[in-house]
Amino acid sequence: MRAVYQKIAGCFLGLSCIVPALAADQAIVSKQTIYRGQVIERANLKAVKLVREPLIKYRFASRFDEILGQVAARTILAGRFIPLSSTKAPELVKAGAKKRVKYRAGGLMITLVSVALSDGSAGDYVKMRNPTTGKTFDGFVLDDGSIMAGDL
Repeated sequence: MRAVYQKIAGCFLGLSCIVPALAADQAIVSKQTIYRGQVIERANLKAVKLVREPLIKYRFASRFDEILGQVAARTILAGRFIPLSSTKAPELVKAGAKKRVKYRAGGLMITLVSVALSDGSAGDYVKMRNPTTGKTFDGFVLDDGSIMAGDL
């Protein structure tokens, strides 16, 4: 038990952050190849019991909720561990789409329609262009897909 506490303490100190993946008793693998850009669904996944501690150095999915609804950032091969770095949140903003942007400064709230110049997921900053003035600015993508500029 002491070794587990030492590994956890080492992770917090930045010495070895692969501990959460190695402490798992199961891994989530794909039943079939999932291609880049495809949404990861429960029907494509299965859990496998780990017989021994894996030798891999990356953090892999050990629970379904870690990757369900995510989008494959690269091809995920069938029967292999799924690295968490190979999944990403779905894009809520697409380049070229018109989006309503809220700007807040103190008690003032302005809403305008702008064109997205880049794709973005929740929590990302995206480039936006005001079609009236042609000026560009950064907007923060919120969880519901709306964009906020100014004070968050």
